Amino acid sequence: MRTVLAGCARLLRPGGVVAMTVRPWWRDGQLIDLPGALVRVGEETGLVLYERNVALLAGLRGDQLVPRTSFFALEAVRKARQRDVPRLVVAHEDFLVFRAPSAEVSAARTATRYAALAAA
Repeated sequence: MRTVLAGCARLLRPGGVVAMTVRPWWRDGQLIDLPGALVRVGEETGLVLYERNVALLAGLRGDQLVPRTSFFALEAVRKARQRDVPRLVVAHEDFLVFRAPSAEVSAARTATRYAALAAA
């Protein structure tokens, strides 16, 4: 994802937007915070986190929310509970929105990089 986001940072016009949905997952009993990791990676590639929203994994039936989880998520929770590991199904994804910096910010960053290279 670092390569993808770095490519987006290079291709986007100033103020351009990259949006993605991403969810955490469980591995070896630990919750892997993929959304948080992607926020850090996006910022390291020069993008600016503009919004971090919650996207419910649900549908509407009349005026009621109905959970919409994947088979794999349900199966993982069932297996964990069979092993007496308390676990809930993830009911949301993070909706991350990054923006390319404005032209002024990009120019300032470039000038700072060149000054650092010249001093080295």
